[in-house]
Amino acid sequence: MIKIRRILFIRTDRLGDVLMNLPAVHLLRQTYPKCWLTWMVDRSVAGILKGHPDIDEVLEIDGAELERSAAYRRGLLRQIRSAKFDLAIASNPHKFFHWMLFSAGIRLRVGWRRKWGFLLNRSLPDNKAAQLQHEIDSNLRLAGLVSSKKWDGSWGPLADEETVRRIDSRLAKEIPKDKMVVAIHPGTSNPAKRWDGEKFLEICQRLARGGRYAPVLIGGSEETAISREVVRRCEEPVTDWTGVLSLKELAAFLGLSRVKRLK
Repeated sequence: MIKIRRILFIRTDRLGDVLMNLPAVHLLRQTYPKCWLTWMVDRSVAGILKGHPDIDEVLEIDGAELERSAAYRRGLLRQIRSAKFDLAIASNPHKFFHWMLFSAGIRLRVGWRRKWGFLLNRSLPDNKAAQLQHEIDSNLRLAGLVSSKKWDGSWGPLADEETVRRIDSRLAKEIPKDKMVVAIHPGTSNPAKRWDGEKFLEICQRLARGGRYAPVLIGGSEETAISREVVRRCEEPVTDWTGVLSLKELAAFLGLSRVKRLK
């Protein structure tokens, strides 16, 4: 029986994929309430995890540097080896991560059976598409390899109370409280799924025209150009918060009761 004191959880890709692993991490916290839990994540999305009650440490990495620099990979291996983790879960399959966990001497290595999955000692076949499972359920199945508990349905708050109060106050100053706020995200990481600006412009105009709804544009810096064009051309008032909110602030904004979401 391996005594579990320190856990490493690895998910280093995009924001949506990271968020859909929060239930799995919460299951680990339910199972090992006194263990130290570190989440390795790309620094671009690390902000959303900091301060989360299920996570003791956020280990930020540079995904681009990881792919191009052997020196960076060696340094990361040394860091993981010195941390002396007892259990590691690689949620996104990656040859280097699987090799790193093996080379670091982590005794219990969990992940998907692909990309050098033979270096793991507890794994599942990566057939999520064939099983028609939601990504959250697939991630819970993976965590279930080291847990006999059932997920309790929660995944913890993404924003602290102070941030929620600050964003709520800011929103109240900019938009009258009698209006329902509609959050519109005019972008996507997949170009094939992206609407053109004309459709977002039409939606904003229709929402704002009746006076009941107040459209608010959100997103990262990569969406600022399309948001500015929508605001410039819209005949009705549109609030543009694109690229100005941190991930914590965005989570707080989307969690407000008066905010509806449209993408």
